[in-house]
Amino acid sequence: MQHYGSDAVDASALLISLTGFTAQTDPRIVHTIERIQRELMHEPHVYRYRENAADDGLKGVEGTFSICSFWLVEALTRAGRLEEARQNLDQMPPRTEMRREYQQWECYE
Repeated sequence: MQHYGSDAVDASALLISLTGFTAQTDPRIVHTIERIQRELMHEPHVYRYRENAADDGLKGVEGTFSICSFWLVEALTRAGRLEEARQNLDQMPPRTEMRREYQQWECYE
């Protein structure tokens, strides 16, 4: 799912339903959501992909991506899984806490 011929899962696949390419409750997207939850989720956060599943050419350790976590919440909501979506959203840090975290980076000083 990361690229043609690959079995590595990539959270960007959540965009398939978010952009209207498939129905929001299509069994393929529901299966994709469940696979992302199993393989890429570190509650409530979501990795874009597992670095050991594909060589991305980057050095270092991969972290979770906030946008992928929000994509998952949106995909769950559109698939009618509102309670799961709310639980994930409620576990995410408040916006002010995220802002403080980003301000610690040198490029934002």
